[in-house]
Amino acid sequence: MKFTKKTAAIAAALLAVSLTACGDDSSGTGAPSNNSLPPTGGYVYQLSVNEATQTLIVTSSREVGNCVLAGEEPLWLDGGLKVYADTNTYEFKGDSLILHSFETYDGHVHDHKNIFIGKNNGRLYGTWEQLLCDDDDDDGAKDCHLSPYATYTITFTQSTATTNFSLRENADFTKTDLVYHIVESLYNGGRSSEIYASDFDDQDQGGPEFDVFLQENNITYQKVSNKQANFTINGQVYTFSLTSAEESMESRLVEATVTTLSSTCYLKDFEEAISKETCNSHNIYDMSGFHECGTVYAPDGTVYDILIHENSLSNIKEFRECIRSIAQQPSSDIPLLYKRAAKESGHSKKNSWFKKF
Repeated sequence: MKFTKKTAAIAAALLAVSLTACGDDSSGTGAPSNNSLPPTGGYVYQLSVNEATQTLIVTSSREVGNCVLAGEEPLWLDGGLKVYADTNTYEFKGDSLILHSFETYDGHVHDHKNIFIGKNNGRLYGTWEQLLCDDDDDDGAKDCHLSPYATYTITFTQSTATTNFSLRENADFTKTDLVYHIVESLYNGGRSSEIYASDFDDQDQGGPEFDVFLQENNITYQKVSNKQANFTINGQVYTFSLTSAEESMESRLVEATVTTLSSTCYLKDFEEAISKETCNSHNIYDMSGFHECGTVYAPDGTVYDILIHENSLSNIKEFRECIRSIAQQPSSDIPLLYKRAAKESGHSKKNSWFKKF
């Protein structure tokens, strides 16, 4: 299992059913969804623990509602105060904690496992950091490791569970998937469309695979800082700089530049979950909404087909075009390994973060 988007995974471990994008009413009546997300940094849940059965009952109360498009204007439909409750189980394996959350669909009960590591001597209480795990198996997960870019923790007391998320300030952001696909595009003439701002803290093809790509294509890499690096491609020097990187449990801002001696490509990508305040102020950049969320019914019976679930502002298309304009001419000997990897990945990261809520 890989985080997509990872900040939601901690909350999912605690409230797997309640944090949904399109409401939690399976009857299709379009009950208000929970779009009032945790504040920056984390969220505190009320907790009841049964150590004998290793069971957690997690509850939270908050104001909920939907932001819908009424004609061409956003409108907030207040859902009032709602109480969420979810039951999870837990177990220990060595210095690891496995949280089990259960969801029923397709007539089967599915066990979602989230793995954490800590130094709490086999006791629940204390702080646990979540691991990134590649694949679930009968034992829970395999190939687990800490994220090199961010920390995701849960702190348990006898009455609360507090989630927290933060970027690692000194992490190396020069060999992420974002940079990999930029360099790949610069090398092959701008043909890559795999450049997504949300990849700024992912490393599916970054790291060791990136090193192989650089070596096999005679691309020189020079690290200037943890957020800036120079790449020399066929004699042309390109400088990548991550100028802004801010991420919380409800928003993300990424700004970056790619420069040559004569050109600069500028990337800005901003996303946040819609709040009551944002909706009422009409300070919304993208009101395209999510049609797949279905119909939303107002208390007076009015039907709205568009739910505005996120606020986004991105120049990613213009950035890709700019990269294409400064890229080297396509090379005929791009290793087949990377052609196949790019084709098989086929991931579209846009909006994937908020679809987890």
